[in-house]
Amino acid sequence: LKALATAFEQRLDYYIDIMGNSAEDSHLGRRQMALSSPWTLYGARLEELRNAFAGRSAIIVSAGPSLDKNIHLLADKREDYVIIAVDTIVEKLMSRGVKPHFVCVLERGYALYLQCFRRLYSRWRHELADVVLVPQSVCTPQIAGRWPGPVAVVGKRDINLEQAIIGGLMGGTVLPSGASVSHMALGLAGRLGVDSIALVGQDLAYGDSGESHATEYTFLGQETYESGIAEKERLSIPGIDGGLVRTNHWWKYFRDLFASMIPMLG
Repeated sequence: LKALATAFEQRLDYYIDIMGNSAEDSHLGRRQMALSSPWTLYGARLEELRNAFAGRSAIIVSAGPSLDKNIHLLADKREDYVIIAVDTIVEKLMSRGVKPHFVCVLERGYALYLQCFRRLYSRWRHELADVVLVPQSVCTPQIAGRWPGPVAVVGKRDINLEQAIIGGLMGGTVLPSGASVSHMALGLAGRLGVDSIALVGQDLAYGDSGESHATEYTFLGQETYESGIAEKERLSIPGIDGGLVRTNHWWKYFRDLFASMIPMLG
């Protein structure tokens, strides 16, 4: 009986980690998958772009603190690189004259639409008309529904349900999505067939003053959560310059996922 209880607990943890943060989260995702199905069926198709960018390099722009130091380097680079932005940093990029080619969206919460996208549609509707939105099927459908440019709804490759429905029944694309929208962007870059990928603003570490994200980061709930992670959940690990950087267990987990995904990209 004890072994059975342990196995049940492990299986429950697995489903919570893989399918959402709670049963309600999973049900919400399935509901929004159904509501997004028109864009999945009749929207843009990523398969048409498979390996279309061979010979080019991609820049994935995330929302880490270091983005403030180097965002100016991205200006006027749109013709030279394939720029893929994560959802929470699009407004900052557009306000700096950095227009991405693709925008990835992962989370299912309605707050993401309210905080990160609603202002985009009124302020930069014309400028975003040729930017491809790549949302997960579980995202709130208002994001896809109001996007002014092409929309290619995708599923998560590591979820059997989404493989069956999105990739099978609906004939769409499933991408490796890891645990963050930056992982998803990496999976997208791999699908596009680029020769090399640079991760910009992907610190997975706190900034010099303890900040968790770049300024003008628009998803305030996530910023509050990650800034407030308890000290006992934080750790110091070697950084790329040989010194120590402050991070937390979740970000270390994200880093380990990057390490496992990169060899699969070729």
